[in-house]
Amino acid sequence: MAAGYSNRYRSTLYLVFEFCEHDLAGLLSNVKVKFSLAEIKTVIKQLLEGLYYIHKNKILHRDMKAANVLITKNGLLKLADFGLARAFSHGVAGQPNRYTNRVVTLWYRPPELLLGERNYGPAIDMWGAGCIMAEMWTRSPIMQGKTEAHQLTLICQLCGSIGPEVWSGVENLELYSKIDFPKGQKRKACSLPCRGVPCLGGKAQIDFGQTPSATKNKMSCRLISV
Repeated sequence: MAAGYSNRYRSTLYLVFEFCEHDLAGLLSNVKVKFSLAEIKTVIKQLLEGLYYIHKNKILHRDMKAANVLITKNGLLKLADFGLARAFSHGVAGQPNRYTNRVVTLWYRPPELLLGERNYGPAIDMWGAGCIMAEMWTRSPIMQGKTEAHQLTLICQLCGSIGPEVWSGVENLELYSKIDFPKGQKRKACSLPCRGVPCLGGKAQIDFGQTPSATKNKMSCRLISV
């Protein structure tokens, strides 16, 4: 009797969460939904606060995209879909982390993962956050690559050519020498009407080692009047 009772319940686990009426991707694709500048600032502020919280608790999301940002009818933002998430630690000298680089939806995947990096941290989530921020204005993903190589090409066209002169150590990444990058690409100037959102400008930069952290951007967003 005891064994049967145990077997009956141990194989199924149910997780019940608060219902959220919307996801950001759905709202952005709906032409009837308009975001004011104040609402965009509020979404960005909550997004960075959510990332700050999980990174502070040593969790990487690893699939940041608009579809994984839920919003309640009252405008409360929640990060969702932690199926690829994992705990992380800062690698020590001689003992780098060896995480899988087969994570993050392609359109939101940072260049270091596309080039084979396995020793990474919160910066990969911040790249996705930057893509989401820009998407608040463009209403669709800003880099829609068909393949990993194509995605890298789009990144170069937006952020400038990839090379050791702008990205220290990139030549040591596994796939760097195997890809023919566009040459002579200049970083495109921001044409988004993002006045009042100081934390957006630094996202699209090649050197992932210099990608602003959620902590830095959370502090910056405190300056935003919402």
